[in-house]
Amino acid sequence: NLRHLLMNEVAIPKPSSSKQSSTSMSNIQTLTGLRIGFEDPKEYGLNRFTSLRKLGLTCHSRSSVEKTWDCISQLNKLQTFKLRSRDHQFGQPSELVIPDNLTTHPSLSNLYLFGVLGMFEVRNLPQNLKTLTLSMSKIENDPMLNLGKCLPQLTILRLFADSFVEKNMNRLGGGFPKRRVLK
Repeated sequence: NLRHLLMNEVAIPKPSSSKQSSTSMSNIQTLTGLRIGFEDPKEYGLNRFTSLRKLGLTCHSRSSVEKTWDCISQLNKLQTFKLRSRDHQFGQPSELVIPDNLTTHPSLSNLYLFGVLGMFEVRNLPQNLKTLTLSMSKIENDPMLNLGKCLPQLTILRLFADSFVEKNMNRLGGGFPKRRVLK
């Protein structure tokens, strides 16, 4: 009957059988604090969390980040996703790539990303995002114009700790018809 599992950087053991994992995971709606590390999230049965609405996890390699996005694209009820990409040794932000298969995710509306986005492709974000939070992203080019065009439902934009490293942000005024909060 477990519905919400809140942890703090915990690596759970891999399920011993597929029957056990699908039974114990099918009712969970909230899972936060999961550390995938370098592993493939499918090995932990992440794709079997069919009722998942809120997910927060940490990855330690580009490969595990990419495989995590594949799992996320299959979780159709997921509304909130918090992804941290951290260096294993020092906990510093590491590279975070956003694939283009998320643009049509049916329910993802709240996204928090911690990690270096490098070539930040706004057009790869889910189009129905209402809240976007970026931290340690180190974006060098002003993304405001593209954010407004590609994310028409965006109401809350949070740019935390080194998410934008240029001196000027030129297009704060226009392009966000529904924006209420800019932090």
